[in-house]
Amino acid sequence: MKTFTVILLATALSVASCSKDKLPQTTDQIASGAGSGSGKVEDNPNGGGGNNISAAAVPAAVRTAFASRYPNATAIQWKLRNGQYKAEFFIGTIKWQAIFSPTGTLLKQERA
Repeated sequence: MKTFTVILLATALSVASCSKDKLPQTTDQIASGAGSGSGKVEDNPNGGGGNNISAAAVPAAVRTAFASRYPNATAIQWKLRNGQYKAEFFIGTIKWQAIFSPTGTLLKQERA
């Protein structure tokens, strides 16, 4: 019985530690149709396809926005999907992902 309780507690803590942060929409995002419900922002925290690209293929505005927002990011991988740039990376031991517009606007971030 103790083993079952420990497993149940560990599972509950694991699920509770996951977070999904959608950013509030800005006026620019509303005008462009990006954000919740538009279908334009990729909504798959487990990859969602896309093509891996090199950091050199990512626009400078996106790389600058990423670096200023996540200065401690490591193991960064970039993907391009539907004209949006998705970075998958680690901060410490926690995996994150962030999706940017081509102009460097952060559209979405999630703890994966």
